[in-house]
Amino acid sequence: MAEWDKHFKDISQKDWDKLLSDALKYWDELDDDNDIIKNDSDAGLETANCPMHPNVFFGLCRVKGFNECNGYTYVDYVKKWTERREGIVFV
Repeated sequence: MAEWDKHFKDISQKDWDKLLSDALKYWDELDDDNDIIKNDSDAGLETANCPMHPNVFFGLCRVKGFNECNGYTYVDYVKKWTERREGIVFV
């Protein structure tokens, strides 16, 4: 079974709603203590100072290969983003 299938295949609407709700709560808890500057003008896209918004993350989960690079949960994604941001130059 593919890793993506373990997380998303045959997920119920209730479980999907819980994933999104938990991710939005995590987003709300991100703040300047983590050197994160939320910027609404970027339509939720990832920047050098802010991970992508959970709505964007879950929208991209349907793109083949996205989760392999970015994690299967929003929390995992933010951890990977935090690790990457030190070594990547954003334009």
